[in-house]
Amino acid sequence: MRAFKLVLRKVPDAKLDIRGYGSSEFVASLEKLIKELKLTDQAVINGYTPKIEAVYDQAKVFATATSSDAYPLAMTEALSHGLPLVAFDINYGPSEIIQNGKNGYLLKNGDVYGFSEALVKLLQDPAELQDMSSEAYASAQAYSLSKMWQLWQPLVETEKATVGVKMS
Repeated sequence: MRAFKLVLRKVPDAKLDIRGYGSSEFVASLEKLIKELKLTDQAVINGYTPKIEAVYDQAKVFATATSSDAYPLAMTEALSHGLPLVAFDINYGPSEIIQNGKNGYLLKNGDVYGFSEALVKLLQDPAELQDMSSEAYASAQAYSLSKMWQLWQPLVETEKATVGVKMS
C-alpha cells in the first residue's frame, strides 16, 4: 500500500485493485491503512473473484507484495493475459517465474521504493509496458497445461510404481 502511495505521486490516475483471500483481521488492517494513507478513491479491496479473467484483461500490471507464497499460480495466470509482473524476491515462486527486466521486475524483498519505481516505469512508458506484455505472453507458454503435464507425468508414473510395490 505504501508503494502504491509513492506511485500516485508520479501517476496520479493509477488505481489499485486488491484481489484474493485474507482473514477478516487482515482485510480490516488493509482497509485501515487505505484510510490512513488517504487512498479511498484509488485503492479498492474486491476480495476473491472466481472469474478473474476479465479483471486481468482490464489491468496493465500484476503486482504482488506478498512475503510468502509457495507457488504463485496467480502470477502465471496474469502472464497468460499479457500482464508484466512486479514482485519481491521472496522464497519460492517469483524468481522462478519473473525474468527480471523481460516479463516484469523482481525486487529485493522489502524495497518499497524500488517496487514503486518499477510500477511507475511500466505505467509511464507505453513502449516498456508493451515489450514486457509481449514477453509475458511468451513466457506464459512455459506454464501451459501440456507443459505442466509433461513435468508432472514422470512424478505420477513414479507414484504409480511406488504404490504398486509391496512391502514385506
